Amino acid sequence: MISPKIEYVSSYTGSLRNEIKELSRIAIPIFIGQLSSSLLGVIDTVMSSSLGVTDLSAISLGCTFWIPLSLICIGIPLGLSPIIAHLLGKNNTADIPKYVYNAMFPILIIVFISILLLIFAPSVLLGLQTKLSAEVTHKATNYLYFIAAALPAMSMYHLLRNTSEGLMVAWPTMFIGLMSLVLNVPLNYVFMYGKFGLPAMGAVGCGVATAIVSWISLLVIFLYCKYNRELKEYKLLQRREQLDFKVISYIFRIGFPVSIALLIENFTYHIFGYATGFFGNTIVAAHQIANVVTILVAMLPVAVSTAEAVRISNYLAIGSRTKATISIKGALIIAHCSIIPVGLLVFFNRYEIIGVFTDNKELISLASPLFTAILIFQMQDALFGTALGIVRGFKDTKSMMIINFVILWCFGAPAGYFAGFTDFFGKPYGLYGLWGVLVVCYCCITLAFCIRSLYLFSKYNQTIYRH
Repeated sequence: MISPKIEYVSSYTGSLRNEIKELSRIAIPIFIGQLSSSLLGVIDTVMSSSLGVTDLSAISLGCTFWIPLSLICIGIPLGLSPIIAHLLGKNNTADIPKYVYNAMFPILIIVFISILLLIFAPSVLLGLQTKLSAEVTHKATNYLYFIAAALPAMSMYHLLRNTSEGLMVAWPTMFIGLMSLVLNVPLNYVFMYGKFGLPAMGAVGCGVATAIVSWISLLVIFLYCKYNRELKEYKLLQRREQLDFKVISYIFRIGFPVSIALLIENFTYHIFGYATGFFGNTIVAAHQIANVVTILVAMLPVAVSTAEAVRISNYLAIGSRTKATISIKGALIIAHCSIIPVGLLVFFNRYEIIGVFTDNKELISLASPLFTAILIFQMQDALFGTALGIVRGFKDTKSMMIINFVILWCFGAPAGYFAGFTDFFGKPYGLYGLWGVLVVCYCCITLAFCIRSLYLFSKYNQTIYRH
């Protein structure tokens, strides 16, 4: 059992300024860590683009497979962080190691299935795209074999990371994110270009580097949890805990809808990326550049959402609507003051940003209009991040899944087909039709999360004691 000396004391003081400070203390390290991790994709894209369109296209197509599957794997850890924050708020700290240990089992089952899909599915699906060269298909599938080797480490890393964030210790996210960024550049260089007597692997070398960095990240966060002053007493994954199927069922019930919601959201986005393969290699490359920039700027609302989910869940456990309301105000202030200026900065410097990836004039002209879509994403992301954090904090993950399913699959997928490939809207709009549909979908999702957040607070007295 955990020592009785581990007792949580809320940092709430009743001050909006203090709540902004506490939210920032969680959100800033998460943002830096997430940004650093996402820059790994930028590094892969930039370094592969120097080898030519073939390697860049291989990584772009590979990402359409492994990113959705990796997000399924980390859905349960994402669902765990508000559960941990709730236990902390209730001062049930003795149960935290048990919840973490039991969360490991559903995660590993999902990882095993995902590995099988990464090994066998891409070669079949990519073979259907007649406009892709055989070399692109070969490099993409081999790249994914190494990503499959990285999935177990990625998932267990996120288990410990989200536990740490649920305990309001976000510094490991930042430290390991920066460490991964530093390691990835030389590893990519060695394996992509064939240094120290190794063969030049091109795009496949990015997969090798990703696998190595993932396992190192898992080792580092495990050691951090073992020796850090704030975390070591919990002995996370350091001993065998009681196997509790009620706990597993509860974690699965909260976390698996997050996995499905992420799958729906990102699979829709990446299936659009897969669809760009029917337009040829250059269109795929333009999509990949805009895709990477979108992922980077999305780290701000993700950080706000995670910080707000932890604070809301913690305040629900304490039992105070006032504290939760002040936290929401703080999250909105942080989101609007950070996300919107970044969106404007990216839009007005779009040509310089594209120039980092390529000097191909045709590619620049194809990618630059997509930055209008990125700007619209950012304009609504301030509300999106806060509203999503509230929904996650209430552990209302089923609504996330349903909203994503209705908007992205029932509307977005067929609308993308009609806008991109048919003359239903007057003519086939190709790549821009696909991105236009994505913009409409994400604005609708933001509106739905805002409405759901208002509903949850209107039913607050009933909801607070339910979880």
